[in-house]
Amino acid sequence: MNRLLFVSSMFLVSGLIGLPQNINADQVASATVLLDDDFERDESQEIKDEVGNGWNTNSRTRAAGNKQVDLIDGTMHIQRHAVADHGVSVTHEVAFADAIISMRFRIGPKDDLGINIADMNEKSVHAGHICMAQIRPKQLQIKDLKNGLMNLTIRTDRKAGKATPEQKTLVKTKIHQTKIDIAPNQWHDLVVKV
Repeated sequence: MNRLLFVSSMFLVSGLIGLPQNINADQVASATVLLDDDFERDESQEIKDEVGNGWNTNSRTRAAGNKQVDLIDGTMHIQRHAVADHGVSVTHEVAFADAIISMRFRIGPKDDLGINIADMNEKSVHAGHICMAQIRPKQLQIKDLKNGLMNLTIRTDRKAGKATPEQKTLVKTKIHQTKIDIAPNQWHDLVVKV
């Protein structure tokens, strides 16, 4: 079972895992929609996260239970609370081997959005982290976490200050970084193909 994990300081999401127009007709014809959410629902209160529809957050454990995720007018608003000791994680269990993940998003000039694919049954990595696409207004990173930063051996050595030069070099090869220029505070379409 893979977990779709969003890690962010702040961003807005509207519509998720639909099929965008720029995917070819054969892919669309053979696709099975695994998760589709328009976030058009009301929360019963405004104190704690209540995303619903199978979504979970880390606010209880990483932000002392404070609300970090809010549904407003069909949009998921995510903002890291001042007491949080970790980026906001919004997760949904989805079983897949290959997938096309699409969404509309909006981030501010200092915000970021990460789509992190995790398999909680994969024990060779910290917290099941497999791969990640991370977007900032001026940068896109694609990360192989399984063979890089989240590999248990590499992560343990790095945290202990014992990472070897070979490990440091290997980790660098597992991150592809590209300059981009997306307008902050405007809606953009994102497609991640796994």
